[in-house]
Amino acid sequence: MYSIHGLKGERGTQGIPGITGLPGPRGKRGPPGVNGVNVAPQIGEMSEMQQTIVVKENENVRLKCTASGSPKPDITWRRDDNKAIILGSVSHTMIEGNRVNITRISREHSGIYVCIATNGVPPSSFKKYNVEVTCNHIFTLVMSQSLSYITLVVTVPPLVKIAAPHQMVGTNNGSYSILECFVEAFPPPLSYWQFGDRIIEGNWKYKLDQQELSPFTFKLVLNITYIEPNDYGMYKCVAKNERGKTHGVFTVFEIDPRLPKKPLEEPSYVIYGEVPLPPVEATECSPCPECNQIIQRQCKNNGRPKIGSVSLATNYNNSSWKSLSKRTNNCLLSQIGKPVFYRETDSEWGSWMKDPMPLKPGDEHKYWLTTKDDKKLLSEFSNKESFRNNDISRNYSLLYKFSGNSQAIYSGSFYYSEEGTNKLVIFNLYTNDSSYLNVMDGTKRLSNQYLYTTQYNYMDIATDENGLWVIFPTNHTNNTMVMKFNGTQVEYIWNLTIDHKTVGEMFIICGVLYGVESVSERNTKIEFAYDLYRNQQIDVSIDFTNPFSQTNFISYNPKYQKLYTWDKGSQLEYPVRFNESIDINNIDTESEDTD
Repeated sequence: MYSIHGLKGERGTQGIPGITGLPGPRGKRGPPGVNGVNVAPQIGEMSEMQQTIVVKENENVRLKCTASGSPKPDITWRRDDNKAIILGSVSHTMIEGNRVNITRISREHSGIYVCIATNGVPPSSFKKYNVEVTCNHIFTLVMSQSLSYITLVVTVPPLVKIAAPHQMVGTNNGSYSILECFVEAFPPPLSYWQFGDRIIEGNWKYKLDQQELSPFTFKLVLNITYIEPNDYGMYKCVAKNERGKTHGVFTVFEIDPRLPKKPLEEPSYVIYGEVPLPPVEATECSPCPECNQIIQRQCKNNGRPKIGSVSLATNYNNSSWKSLSKRTNNCLLSQIGKPVFYRETDSEWGSWMKDPMPLKPGDEHKYWLTTKDDKKLLSEFSNKESFRNNDISRNYSLLYKFSGNSQAIYSGSFYYSEEGTNKLVIFNLYTNDSSYLNVMDGTKRLSNQYLYTTQYNYMDIATDENGLWVIFPTNHTNNTMVMKFNGTQVEYIWNLTIDHKTVGEMFIICGVLYGVESVSERNTKIEFAYDLYRNQQIDVSIDFTNPFSQTNFISYNPKYQKLYTWDKGSQLEYPVRFNESIDINNIDTESEDTD
């Protein structure tokens, strides 16, 4: 038997409201308050400030929370993502008490921790702990009146995993091969593939892909199309972050296509790198050791100080200057892309360059390099492959030693600061002749007047779409000086009231000066920009990352619209994006004062 349903009818009229329900039972009498008054719990001051602290895997961390109120509040802890808090071999959905001790912390502990204080008087008080710890050994994180959020992030050196059946890859000519590896790391690593010692770039033969499976786990895929005899050999999957560098190995070999394929084995993994230690039972942490002064100052100030307003100070005698050349291009930086790994150098600091205005055919392919190891040596590389393989095509012996590493190649000449003087040396790459320009003629260099927080340079030579610039300090104030020059002729000098000692690095794009807040913090910002042609500050907020937290060189190349950096011995390249929808002459600017 089948039943057939008819069409749904119209909704009926609303019924008569029901009677009010009976009140519930009276609650129990609460404990006495202060002078007869109950006080709701409070954890410090309910501010919205955030502090980020980083801890290495296998370190120990203590979270501590204190609250006031009457009656005395009870304190509980939980994770904001509702995951269990793992202490040793026991998982807790909630922990009671004013502290949480995490011994031998692992990547599973990363997340936001919430401290909740209740005493029966509404409302309850809670604060979120989002922790990254910078001191070594044992860490105690105490809730203070100026702290609302702490983020717990565990840094992990790269660990590479390769499925054992896919590590030895058999194929034949004209076919293809797919290599896959899994990387566990934090901070997120810079990853790339190598064939022998050569870094593989994506093209018609090599298809590269990287997928983020979790904040700690990444899948790297290399697809080799149209296999040829010279494609057989050893391939490496390489991952590098501030904690270390690890690579996994594949072998691609030739097989007879007529042979039957072997059945796939049960997957097991070959592991390269440091395997996490097993968990241990939670124990009481010992007292926190003193952090170094830099870390104490950062923690106390909730990070480094913000850059204040920028304005134009007193101009200098311009009787010998040429007229300022017209701006050749209007553009405003809107985004900086992810860094691309180029090569690795043993030297702690140095510079690497390409010529944005090459004079001769073939020069557009060349690279140049200096390091701290020899201050009279400039090395030239014929192309990208030779640069990556450190295959030097020519060495130049300089007449004068260079100071620092903020140098530039421009229109067939090498520009650098001479050690111990205020001279900006111009070395002609074709004739080996040198000329120079005095930067602020007559001033004396002071030992404490380094540019930037890195303290490597007295001058920062920059290139952009408009030509050559040099950024330098002044002896009498902490102002930042910017000079536009052409050859040995000065066009204009700006005296900006911004303390150069509070800035990580600076660079110039389209006549706009940009400042990177920090070169030692992994994630930082560019939060000031100054239009040198219009003498106006521009309000910007652009993310910038230092993958290895030791950047000491940032340079812009206008021909290729890339940023080049030197970060803990790694040479990196960043693509940049401009806001094409904004006319730089009509954007909003911040008000400024003129001294």
